[in-house]
Amino acid sequence: MIIKTKITEASVYHAGCTVKKTASVRLQKGAQRVSVEGIRPGIDERTIRILLTNGCTCGNVRAVYPSAEDGKKKEITDRIGRLKMKRANKVFQQTLLRSKEVYSSREGLENKMQIIMGIDARMDEIDEELLKLDEQIAELEEELQEQEQAPVPVEADLYAPCDTETQITLEYFDDCASWNAANEIHASAKDGNIRFISKARITQDTQEDWQDVKLSLLSSVPGAWHEIPAFRTSYVSIREEMTANLRPSMPAPKMMMMDSMSMNATVAAGAAMSAVPTSVRVDNETAAHYEMEGLHTVKKDETISLIVSDDVIEAEFEDILMPHASDTAYLSARVSSEDIPDGMGGMTAAYLEGVYIGMIGIEKDDIEEKTVISLGEDESLKLKTEKKVFNSASLLKNRKKSVTNSYTLRNEKGHPVSVLLIDRVPVSSSKQITIESAECAKGGFNDRTGRLERRFTMEPKQQLQMTFSYEISWPKDKKISEY
Repeated sequence: MIIKTKITEASVYHAGCTVKKTASVRLQKGAQRVSVEGIRPGIDERTIRILLTNGCTCGNVRAVYPSAEDGKKKEITDRIGRLKMKRANKVFQQTLLRSKEVYSSREGLENKMQIIMGIDARMDEIDEELLKLDEQIAELEEELQEQEQAPVPVEADLYAPCDTETQITLEYFDDCASWNAANEIHASAKDGNIRFISKARITQDTQEDWQDVKLSLLSSVPGAWHEIPAFRTSYVSIREEMTANLRPSMPAPKMMMMDSMSMNATVAAGAAMSAVPTSVRVDNETAAHYEMEGLHTVKKDETISLIVSDDVIEAEFEDILMPHASDTAYLSARVSSEDIPDGMGGMTAAYLEGVYIGMIGIEKDDIEEKTVISLGEDESLKLKTEKKVFNSASLLKNRKKSVTNSYTLRNEKGHPVSVLLIDRVPVSSSKQITIESAECAKGGFNDRTGRLERRFTMEPKQQLQMTFSYEISWPKDKKISEY
């Protein structure tokens, strides 16, 4: 019995897909062997399954590949071999003609001239013959390739407890399909929100069209980048003097502590359900799994783009300045972590007030209540930095070093902006070093990392000046290093 099936479902991964083909068949009571319409050559046979309904069971499932001595393939291969041998003979004839060794030295001059005059005509004839041979070989090789790519039937032994109508489902994994994220965010500081649009670009080359099939997407967590510079703690330690007989290695700095404001842009793939449903999330222990609404058609060697979700959430916009890491201001948006759609995956196209600003990444912060999204450099917030250092040689046992950082800021925008200025105070790695700063008592200071924060609002065209300072004290018979 030969059973013809139709593709009804496809679950697409970032690489590969699971295909389900179904058909209704009438089975007689008892055991019977069937042949299910073919699969693509190269499918991993270990992934092939046949599922039945109405109490019917299945066993001994296997793909039936033609043998190497298959009649049709052998006939084509033999014909190609004969044509190639004939072609080689024609090429050899051309070689003789080019060498002019087609006549004997005893030939008369008149005969020699006639032969030489006919060489060009004969060369043209052989060229035509070679062209026809090449066309015949190409046609046969294409036919052979079609034979090698011909669908492979799947045989199985079925058992029915009684005469019954059953639905047979052929399921297997095919690596010739994939999907990737092509997401967008549309940020608007005027409206105070961000619109998240999660898209999926699906392509398949399984040698057959998917016509009106139920689609689902399974995703992992890809990486991305484009982040606001990470905060880095500055340490001060005692520097050991070098001696002629002893060359100690420089003290290894402590591991730099990454601050929670780091804008690493790893993006979760998949999609969340939107206000107007385009997909439904299915619980899955290892990956996001989304079932697309309706039926879809994906033709072989073509790509389709589907909207998985479309969500608008409130956002707080803020310019972040980190002068010790960058002279540039970065516009950021703070959004509720739990409101970010789970499906923002891959690189994300970002638009600000309707203008494309480039590709960014988003990392949903599962620890903090708010997630910060970098929207790129903000050229309308100007920053000028000045650093003054004063060293004093104390008459007592300690030396002192005073550092003052002065910042001049100007808001070139036509509306107020919220600003987060992040400075740092060095952290001592030795009890012999004392670091003091009057700024530490004003709040917004982390004594473990030395991070110092100030939040404020700037009016349109306003210019502000801010100063941060600290003082380092250490034994005068020692030297210090800062890193």
